[in-house]
Amino acid sequence: MISKRLKKIKHHVQKGLVIADIGCDHAFLSIDLMRDGIAKKVYACDIAKGPLAIAKDNIKYFGYEDVIQTILSDGLAKVPEDTQGIIIAGMGGQRAIHILASELAKAKGYKQILLQVNRGYEELRKWLFEHGFSIQEEWVVYDRKFYYLSIFVYYTGESEYQEEDVFIGPYLKKKKDLIAKEWFENEIKKTEKILSLSHDEQLKKRISYYKEYIKKFEDEF
Repeated sequence: MISKRLKKIKHHVQKGLVIADIGCDHAFLSIDLMRDGIAKKVYACDIAKGPLAIAKDNIKYFGYEDVIQTILSDGLAKVPEDTQGIIIAGMGGQRAIHILASELAKAKGYKQILLQVNRGYEELRKWLFEHGFSIQEEWVVYDRKFYYLSIFVYYTGESEYQEEDVFIGPYLKKKKDLIAKEWFENEIKKTEKILSLSHDEQLKKRISYYKEYIKKFEDEF
């Protein structure tokens, strides 16, 4: 029922937590979390009334009205206090930053934050580092012709990081992951096209780090 990228998110959700699915769309991930006995309870949250109405119908159809509650909420604004972990998936890095920054005190208290973005990776990592969130794991999924970066973080108060961690990620750089390698190769091609019209130093650094990653692991794939 859920996409490949959401299945990977589900796989990393810590068992037994009260989870808020931010931007739940039609609540299929929320339903799967309960059906597989992963979450204790789920708050299916969305800013749009239309998708949330469909989510409510889906939840009722599968019989989870008692354990999945739909909430009309802009980000974390109306997420209940008993929430222990959150999922923010299927949006850009800047939007994810906005959601976390708008309710920073709440975000710092969660045991698990799972983020899945399709752009703005570097900005997101840098913001997380600068605000004391520790990256515990990262992975890349290729689903329906797109690459998605997923990050598992929680607040530790630590803010030490290297420039390489912004571009590659402190956890991802240690992996021998073919999908990550393919993703970096794809990003290099796209970034080089942009650089043909620009001399952005940030983009040059991106290419440099990506090529370094590929060179470092190419003999092991």
